[in-house]
Amino acid sequence: MKMFLYLLAVSIVLYTTTTTNIANAQGNPVPKPKPITGSEQIKIKESEKKYKVNPNYNTKFAPLITKSGTVLFSSLPVSTVYDLQSNGVPQQIWQDPITPTNVHAVFMYSTEPGFATRGSAYFFSNDFGATWSYLADVPSPGRSGFPAVSGLVSGAAVIVNHNTTNGTSSRTKINYDQGAGFGVFTEIDPGTTGEGDPIWARVIALPNNNVLFTSSINGAVYSFTNKATNISPPGIFSGYQTYPGDQAETYSLALAPNGTVGHAFIGSDDVDPNDVFYRSSSDGGLTWTPKQRIWDWNITPDSLGCIRGVSMVFGNNNQPYVSFNTSPLTLTAFYPEKPSQIRVWSPAIGGGVPVIVASQNSVPFFPNQGVTEDAFLPLCRPAIGRASTGNGIVVAFNATTDRVGSDLSRYYSVWTTFSTDNGNSWNPPEQITPESPLKDWRYVSVSPTNNVIGNTWTVQMVCQSDSLAGTHINGAPIGRGELVGIRYIPTTNPTPLAPTLLSPQNGSQNVFTTTLLDWNNAALSEFYEVHVSIDSLFGSLIISQSNIVPSQYQIDTLILNHETKYYWRARGININGVGPWSATWNFRTVPSLPLTPVLTAPANGAINVPVTPLLDWQDVINANTYRAQIARDSNFTATVFDQSGITQSQVTVPSSVLNNDTTYYWKISGQNSFGSGQWSSVWKFRTINIFPAAPSLWSPSNGSINVSLTPALTWSSVSGAISYRLQVSTDSLFNNTVVNAGNLTSVTYNVPSSVLSQNVRYFWRANATNSNGTGPWSLVWNFTTI
Repeated sequence: MKMFLYLLAVSIVLYTTTTTNIANAQGNPVPKPKPITGSEQIKIKESEKKYKVNPNYNTKFAPLITKSGTVLFSSLPVSTVYDLQSNGVPQQIWQDPITPTNVHAVFMYSTEPGFATRGSAYFFSNDFGATWSYLADVPSPGRSGFPAVSGLVSGAAVIVNHNTTNGTSSRTKINYDQGAGFGVFTEIDPGTTGEGDPIWARVIALPNNNVLFTSSINGAVYSFTNKATNISPPGIFSGYQTYPGDQAETYSLALAPNGTVGHAFIGSDDVDPNDVFYRSSSDGGLTWTPKQRIWDWNITPDSLGCIRGVSMVFGNNNQPYVSFNTSPLTLTAFYPEKPSQIRVWSPAIGGGVPVIVASQNSVPFFPNQGVTEDAFLPLCRPAIGRASTGNGIVVAFNATTDRVGSDLSRYYSVWTTFSTDNGNSWNPPEQITPESPLKDWRYVSVSPTNNVIGNTWTVQMVCQSDSLAGTHINGAPIGRGELVGIRYIPTTNPTPLAPTLLSPQNGSQNVFTTTLLDWNNAALSEFYEVHVSIDSLFGSLIISQSNIVPSQYQIDTLILNHETKYYWRARGININGVGPWSATWNFRTVPSLPLTPVLTAPANGAINVPVTPLLDWQDVINANTYRAQIARDSNFTATVFDQSGITQSQVTVPSSVLNNDTTYYWKISGQNSFGSGQWSSVWKFRTINIFPAAPSLWSPSNGSINVSLTPALTWSSVSGAISYRLQVSTDSLFNNTVVNAGNLTSVTYNVPSSVLSQNVRYFWRANATNSNGTGPWSLVWNFTTI
């Protein structure tokens, strides 16, 4: 029916214009790639023939602190050039819910260009995934691929993959360990089907030691389930049953706490392409409920469907949760450069309508380009798990980044989102893989059950981290891939982490009383609170300040005392509450700096101050020396005198420093071994002006005779003079003055008639006056009249 609708829609060109319509997704359609089987041969480039992988090397990744949790990394000791782990969502990690210290992982790898050999490595951790041991290839020896892992109630790992042991064709087989972390595996072979060899398996071990698995045949339009009802060699199997699901790992199995088995899958190409279904079984997978469509792709008008990415788990409420990616699709093509979404379906949320938990609205969008034959979307391959107790559900998925390789293939990262209320609300998605070193993070896998101890929920994941972007088997450059364990510890309603104090350093001495308290930007903090106290228990708070942004606090003056030890700490605050206090640091303030001097002389605004004045101020008790400054401006940008080390509270300004008739500004500061005190207030004074010089007499010349009774007395002009005074006397001491003329503006004086007498000797002199006063007299000359 869907094929008919598709052909009908194409023939009459009835495309709508909604955002989900295929007409809006015509950017760069790419044919749906064929799945990778592991039997592909690639041509080895000359540059790749000698490519060597050091299997003992693994990258060390520093822990990450995100807004919603902590991420710890542990690299596993196997590397690969075969850097495709799954055609869908991998099933490569299992944490034992009964003994949660034990975590098991599998990884498909080859260290040879061209993949002449390829194996499935098995790893074991007995410390919650902090460290890992490589125990064996499963099977060993032999070529195998596409492993999936689960576990028996004994804690022994159960691994399914396809291999060619015992001379069989390459097909799905089951290997189980003899005990938790033994690394000694027994194989049982379910055989083949009438249609061919299933090669891509997913598995769950049941409480009764039965093993249920699903697998598919390359190129087939149906897939299969089968069950080992007895795992003692050679094993007893219920037989392969077909179901209308797509091939190549587009399916997932899950076990509920109450024993219900769930099965999620993408519909088959010939009946329900691009749809997502769910069904369940109450007898361990022997019989199934009718399939329930949980996502419906329809070319008219809805063009969003699911390609490759589907995963499921049961919550502790025994409800199924299915995560899957959606994107624009046709029957034959997909759109790696168009936005995609991560959705979660459960009958317990949204009325049974899948909810979007990640999209271009919550994760930065970058189109997938370069090598796209691995069918990766910008957001894709969601893996889902649950907390061992409580209502926690977590989804991890791959997302494009803004980085591209030499062939323009996108580097991918891992993002997570989680719910603490059985999926009713979801934390905003966050990237949990580092930006540096640059790696291509793909094929993330989440343990179905993840341990909770107290209030700490640790999500166990593994992911392939590749040195180069893209998948080599599809044509991307050859690189080194490695399996990396990821422990994500989400924080529900997270409060900030404790800040790290920066300065003043712990135990600092001679810290100024106006010091800047500084600490790092603590993760998740919106603002900060700081305490300063005189005791380490903060019982006597000097400062208690909150709502501080950013991560530093300037202490004002007059708050801290000199020569005092103080203790301080800081903590972050956000909408969820206060975080823990930082470590407590201490510092000791400087002893008192000198007090501010008080000026005394010359008085502020004084005039006619000598050009070598004595500057004087009051003694400052805690000053050892003083510093004096004189400048032509009040801002002291034109300083003419700057002397330190003055031992008394006065200083005489040397000659040749100050000019006459000039305004100067001066100030004083006290100094001791801990620094300089505050400057005094600024005072000013004006220096005295210069008196005018004595004039030189010109005429009549000294000792002249027969001088007229009304002579013109002349003298030289004086620079700066405003007026002159002339005196004429009958004696050289000018006791008997006959002329005493002042305020003369001319350098000539005509003696009036009737002043002088005949045949008398007269003496005369002159001086000059300006704004500063009257200068000295000239020399005394004489003349005798006719």
